[in-house]
Amino acid sequence: MAVAAGLVSFALGTDTAGSGRVPAALNNIIGLKPTRGLISTTGIVPACRTLDCVSIFSLTCHDADRILPIAPSDRIESHSPPLDHIRVGILAPRDEEFFGNEDARAIYRNSIEQLKRISNVVEIDFTPFRDAAKLLYEGPWVAERLCAIGSFLDRSPQSILPVTRSILETGRKFSAASAFRGQYQLQSLIQSGAAQWERVDVLMLPTVGTTYRITDIEDDPLRLNSNLGYYTNFVNLMNLCALAVPAGFLAGNLPMGVSFIAQAGHDRLLLNIGDAFHRIVNPPLGATDHQLDHSPPAPRHPSDWIKIAVVGAHLTGQPLNHQLTDRRARLVRAGRTAPLYRLYALDGTNPPKPGLIRTSNGDGASIELEIWEMPPAAFGTFVAAIPPPLGIGTIRLDDGSDVKGFLCEPYAIQNARDISHLGGWRQFLRL
Repeated sequence: MAVAAGLVSFALGTDTAGSGRVPAALNNIIGLKPTRGLISTTGIVPACRTLDCVSIFSLTCHDADRILPIAPSDRIESHSPPLDHIRVGILAPRDEEFFGNEDARAIYRNSIEQLKRISNVVEIDFTPFRDAAKLLYEGPWVAERLCAIGSFLDRSPQSILPVTRSILETGRKFSAASAFRGQYQLQSLIQSGAAQWERVDVLMLPTVGTTYRITDIEDDPLRLNSNLGYYTNFVNLMNLCALAVPAGFLAGNLPMGVSFIAQAGHDRLLLNIGDAFHRIVNPPLGATDHQLDHSPPAPRHPSDWIKIAVVGAHLTGQPLNHQLTDRRARLVRAGRTAPLYRLYALDGTNPPKPGLIRTSNGDGASIELEIWEMPPAAFGTFVAAIPPPLGIGTIRLDDGSDVKGFLCEPYAIQNARDISHLGGWRQFLRL
């Protein structure tokens, strides 16, 4: 609440089942649950030590992003793909559960429509994630909680809240064999979930399906708390990272939110798409009068991505374009070279490729090209796969700027057909 009130820029919490995300959703703030193990849990009171995470509460994704670098940088993916390349998994109507709260359903459905402005949405099968969530309180992980507090429970049972005590007591029924069976079941569900991750990069789910009054929770704590964890309990079990983001308000000005969820190590991807979504919704920050559009954005696109010009088989729609898109390269724009080049249809290449050579005698032509950009690591693997006689050099564009791009070694054009007069590879293919 101190973050929501604007008293502090950020706060740290813990998250085993959703405690770093559910409070964020109910207070109209950001809640980042990082990749498991990314931030040390040394010094916190454990719940399930194999699942516990330190979470970050903040008013904006930018603030959370500034805190995250305290974690080891090699555990976080350093580059995030462009937003319009991201595939976001959403709930199919059959999988939606809002516990009778139709206003919450409407906010989620509106969030999907807003998300379509920046990314691509794909309906997923929520079944493996839902079934994994049940294991947290119905499986042997409850017994792990006894490792943290079991001796205190034995000494002073009356010092523990009755509802907490009843959950801990259920942990006594699990044996070592039960623990292994639980692990086998979880691994099976992770494998089932892998099929969904083949189709999407991120999930966008409700953070909570509904909200409750404190008195309602006190009257029926087990069932209603289970409802609040319906969309959060699976995340740590399946070793995922998650980001809770405000999404709107119910009647009575009660906040609701969505959570972006990704595979381990993709924390910065979540911050990028979460920030873009947050700015579309553009709510007030927490309980303050400040607006998000006056706040600095989270880094969306790394400045060290490398631009590369392609003139042939890597153009959009051509047979080697996948070598770019597989590396999450982004098309920046179409363009042309300065009139300094000759283009040749090379002999004996598969698939057919052109060769671009810079001239020195003033008889060059302006050749059609596309400019793409990709992370440095991806650029390295891309260049390593280029076969001779092609290589990467510097190409002068028609606006006078330079960009890295495909050039050809001169020996290869001895028997090649000069197609420079056509102005580009696509024009040649139409012949």
